[in-house]
Amino acid sequence: MPVYQVHLARSFIIEVEAKSANHAARFSELFLGYSDESSENDRKKFKFKIKEIEMTANDAMEVQVIQKT
Repeated sequence: MPVYQVHLARSFIIEVEAKSANHAARFSELFLGYSDESSENDRKKFKFKIKEIEMTANDAMEVQVIQKT
């Protein structure tokens, strides 16, 4: 089968409890990962395989306090 390169953009809103807005943003960037979540059954059923995933951007865009303790 042919191999295609797909450029995919996703956006997340993540609630993080941390000491500061800077920590919340940096820890979100550091610890929120990416992975191939397809199962072996998915790959067989739909006849595809994700060969490689390369993160090309990982930037926190905005941080807001939603609850003060």
